[in-house]
Order: sequence, then structure tokens, then C-alpha cells
Amino acid sequence: MSCVTPEELMSISDHLRFDGGVWLPIANETREVSYPEMGNSDFFLIGDGSYWFQHRNAVILDTFLRFSKPRWVLDIGGGNGVVSSNLQKNGFSVVVLEPGAEGAGNARARGIQNVINASFNEVYLRPGRVPAIGLFDVVEHIDDDLGFLIQINACLESKGRVYLTVPAYQFLWSDADLSAGHYRRYNRTSLCKLLGRADFSIDYTTYFFSPLVLPLLLFRKLHSLIGQKNKSPLSAKREHGVNGGFSVACLKVVLGFERFLINNLGRLPFGTSLLVVASKKE
Repeated sequence: MSCVTPEELMSISDHLRFDGGVWLPIANETREVSYPEMGNSDFFLIGDGSYWFQHRNAVILDTFLRFSKPRWVLDIGGGNGVVSSNLQKNGFSVVVLEPGAEGAGNARARGIQNVINASFNEVYLRPGRVPAIGLFDVVEHIDDDLGFLIQINACLESKGRVYLTVPAYQFLWSDADLSAGHYRRYNRTSLCKLLGRADFSIDYTTYFFSPLVLPLLLFRKLHSLIGQKNKSPLSAKREHGVNGGFSVACLKVVLGFERFLINNLGRLPFGTSLLVVASKKE
């Protein structure tokens, strides 16, 4: 694995400076991010032990391995570096772009060499310079998702790809989405149409987390409808199965089988998350 050089990072933007182990914007601007203030710190505590993050990492890595390896990947909104650290361990060169100082620091602590602590708009990426971009559960946090994806397209090299995951199905919308700072959930048709309007061509799609559709419908949606809200950190730990147990062990087996099905069938028809790979049109 070759790391992205400082010279290459400077070539994608002239608005960066290196300070204290991370890259920072030359001029800070107001950062309006639709994400919980304590989101990175909460998920840093549970990320490595979470079956959800583990399975998402596995599905994302499998998807990257389907395509030709990019020179490097810009993980926009990379948070604590959960996805990037897994890609890096498997031979991919990564750069994390994360607006939260705590998330950027956590990404560095995970061993990611190149971390940019800035929002996307503060970096002013030059057009056509980035070989691949990751947007892992990011687009749903953007009010103007079309405008954002048009900007993403402009940053990519010719034939560059964007890899993205989003929460699936608006009928699963609940108070948990509001708490997370989501603007919407997507399905395959709506997301592919959105990417097409942003001048992308679709290379690959699949749903995943298919075993969670019914539990989310019953527990999150139902609780929202009857006004029961549980947003405590303990609830998040329990929901992510950090403490293990028989039910979590069984779920991991089922998700392992889902991963097998995706890799052998190519894609799944439903799930609580949606993954799409799209290329910049020529």
C-alpha cells in the first residue's frame, strides 16, 4: 500500500495547511453539519465492537474489490475513520475528510496518515483531481443532495467512481432518523435517478442489512408512532450489540450469510441500507 503524498494532497487543493498531525483549511468557514454533536464520540466507543459497523465494513470492502483499485480514496464525512481504516488494512490508500475535530483525531488514532479536518466546502477541491470518493452514510445528512453530488462529480477524475451507502426506505423513517440528522431515506430507484441527474452512470447497486427490515419497522417505527423515544447511549450500545450475547451471535451468522449471498448473487433486493457505485460520465 502506498500512502498519498503531501504533494498530491496539495495538488487537489491550495486551501490546505498541515498542522498538529492533520490537514486544516487555510481559512475556516462556518460549518453547518446535520449530525449530532456527540455523534463521533458516541460511535467511537462502540464502533469496533458493533456488528453493524463490522458488517457494513465487510460489504463495502467486498464492493471495492469488485472494481479496479483506485490510486486512493477520499472518504468524505469519514467520521472516526471506521471505513477508511478497514480499507487501509486491506491495501487501499485513503484520505479522510471530516469536519468534526474529535472525529478527525479519532481517525488519526486509528492509524490513518492523511486526515483533513475540514468540511467539504472549506477545502475547495480542484476539478477532476480525485480518483475515487467514498460517501458512507453521508448524503442523507445533506439538505441539497443533488447540488452536493454535482460538486462531487466535478471533483472526480475522468472515469472516477463514487462509492456510497445510505439508509433505505422512507417507510422506515423514525425518530432515530431525526436524532441522527437525516433529511431523508432512499430506495434504489430514487438514488439512481438522483445520481443520473448529477451526471453519473450506475455501475453497481445492492441493498444490505436485509434481516433488520422487520425489527426496524416494529421497534423504531412503532416506537415513533406511539411516541416512545429512547436515545440514551446505553440504548445505542445495546442496539449495536457491543456486549455480545446469543442473539447478537446469531445475527452475525445471518449477516455473514447475507454477505455470502451478495458476493455470489451479486446483489440483494431489499435491506435497511443501500450501496451504490457510480462512475463519472464521459
